[in-house]
Amino acid sequence: MTREERLRAALDGTGLEDRAADLATLPAAQVDLIVSALRASGRAALARDKARRRQRVADRRKYNHIEDYQQAEATNRQTLALARRASSNLDTLASLAEHYRDGPAVLGLAVDGLRAQGYTDGEIGRTLGITRASASGVNVIFTPGRREQRSRHDRARRRPHGRVHGRQPGGW
Repeated sequence: MTREERLRAALDGTGLEDRAADLATLPAAQVDLIVSALRASGRAALARDKARRRQRVADRRKYNHIEDYQQAEATNRQTLALARRASSNLDTLASLAEHYRDGPAVLGLAVDGLRAQGYTDGEIGRTLGITRASASGVNVIFTPGRREQRSRHDRARRRPHGRVHGRQPGGW
């Protein structure tokens, strides 16, 4: 491998690849020194990143601190990964279906916890995009992938195009 090739490989990704020809004119000892310094610098950067990640994980464990949005993002990533795997494995598909079957019960637990903290059905309903009456927990149905819940009464009042109707002039 020529000096220029060694330098080009060591400079790869630095934006200085075009300087390899200029640096290759230096004596072999200096080229060796430059290549080894670039490699050491790359290893040090990787070690710093790894130590930074390790410290973040340690802090999260020590202080039991993960933001809600971080947990939600992680759950979404895991669910999508499970869906990708389910596209090629029947057992995984069964696990994914079980996950969604548990949705209403899990959502009910969360709603009960919010009520215990003093949140009203109106606040819960606004957050979920449903009515206060639907949020009261009577026959709540959760449709995966949608931020909407409807009670049996709401579903009965829906027209085919999705609008809720009440008494309209004209008798229907």
